[in-house]
Amino acid sequence: MQNNLKKPLTYEQQLEHLIVDKKLNVKNRDNALLILKHNNYYRLSGYMIDFFR
Repeated sequence: MQNNLKKPLTYEQQLEHLIVDKKLNVKNRDNALLILKHNNYYRLSGYMIDFFR
């Protein structure tokens, strides 16, 4: 059986993905990291899905 799971990303890598790949405009990286740590990537990406269309 093959393990096709994605490797976990650090909070910094998750934020970089949002900024670079999803074109999220972040003015304060430290604050963005704090929000990401408290709310998690998947919760945030669910709220932002309408902005990526």
